[in-house]
Amino acid sequence: MASTNYKMSTLLLCLLCLVAVLPKSDAGIAKFDKYLRKRAEQSHQEYVKAYEPDPEQVADEIKNEVSE
Repeated sequence: MASTNYKMSTLLLCLLCLVAVLPKSDAGIAKFDKYLRKRAEQSHQEYVKAYEPDPEQVADEIKNEVSE
């Protein structure tokens, strides 16, 4: 009986710790950090430049390069 009570107490403590930590994992620190916002904007600009709307053309280019 005592070991069951100990296990339940341990489980309850772990669950409470998990509940306390979960909100911190979504703190949104990137909203406040100028460096991260700047990097996100740069990566978005690079993504827009590199985007190819025709995936068949990309596949054909890769196929041609591999077959050479």
